[in-house]
Amino acid sequence: MNKTERAFLVLGDETRLSIIRLLSNEERMCAKEILSHLSITQPTLSHHMMLLVESGLVESRKIGRAVYYQLANQGIRQMIDELEGLLDSVPNKPHLSLSAPVTEEPISEFVKEASSDLDSTNKSDKKKNKEKKKKKKKKKKD
Repeated sequence: MNKTERAFLVLGDETRLSIIRLLSNEERMCAKEILSHLSITQPTLSHHMMLLVESGLVESRKIGRAVYYQLANQGIRQMIDELEGLLDSVPNKPHLSLSAPVTEEPISEFVKEASSDLDSTNKSDKKKNKEKKKKKKKKKKD
């Protein structure tokens, strides 16, 4: 996976996108300050920050006992603003907003259908595997 793919994957999470927005409004923030704006636990924040740092979007610096975070590049916020603008300009098509959680019913229906298809495929595979095992056992007996 290249850097761009990794960055988009990391930004695909609502919490991490919120963290990027917080950091874009401040020069740097410590973990405690970031936590005060989010409804997550400290271990969850640490996980999200690790992913953001590993992706190269955020830099971290430990000063004393506190870890401070800042955007690796201010162009990151501009990129998100541009992407949101592009999505908002798509006429008459439902789209996902980077600033709001996904709540549209058609998407959840799609997920249910996809899950159902996956479940039926898994059941079919399990049945085939059981049949293969039975045949192997039968061959061993003979």
